Amino acid sequence: MNEFKFKHTIFTPVFNRAEEIKELYQSIIALDYPKSDFEWLIIDDGSTDNLKEVIDTFDNSINIRVVHKENEGIHITRNLGAKLAQGEWFTGIDSDDAILPHALKKMHTYIHTYIHHRQAK
Repeated sequence: MNEFKFKHTIFTPVFNRAEEIKELYQSIIALDYPKSDFEWLIIDDGSTDNLKEVIDTFDNSINIRVVHKENEGIHITRNLGAKLAQGEWFTGIDSDDAILPHALKKMHTYIHTYIHHRQAK
């Protein structure tokens, strides 16, 4: 069995979305879920805007990992995100999106209810 560092990985592939990612960040820090139980994995696919500087302003009260790489396309970036994730559960959220405050808590409940139901059969 794999050992995971976190319950959840929130994964965001990004290319030239410095302004858009700020709203996603605000929704992630507002999550009603223990900050130590999830990571936010951002993979920058060769952005040429000020994305790195924007991310550097984010509060480190959440586990943020950023990988900067040359532009290879979204398919390569998503595969790398899945490979690097340290969470047991993987959720992809685009840089121009947001996550609802109770999303991880609800996912956690549904996942464990499903697993318990499957094991009871």
